[in-house]
Amino acid sequence: MASNGPQETFSPSDVLAAVRTMRTGEKETKTKAHEYLERFQKSKDSWGTIMGILQSTAEPEATLFAAITLRGKITYDLTTQVAPSELPALRGQILLLLKHFAAGPKPIRVQLC
Repeated sequence: MASNGPQETFSPSDVLAAVRTMRTGEKETKTKAHEYLERFQKSKDSWGTIMGILQSTAEPEATLFAAITLRGKITYDLTTQVAPSELPALRGQILLLLKHFAAGPKPIRVQLC
């Protein structure tokens, strides 16, 4: 699929702000935040941001969003967005995340498994 124009960039702070908006915003701002988060989830560049959120001390909602997004990206985007040479590093990062979240919270651990 060809892109029309420059690729959108997604900063961790913008992603976290959109997650917060989904919890507290009004309908119009929630709709915009939802559309932004959907574009983020589909983007190739979201892998690094997801890992950064999971390795940070972000709010529980943001951490769960990142874990759900990572699960979806592994399921649907792994073969098209991650080079075979990068798979061992990704596997290592996921194993470290599993170790970090071994004691909980359970919803995040479930998404990572």
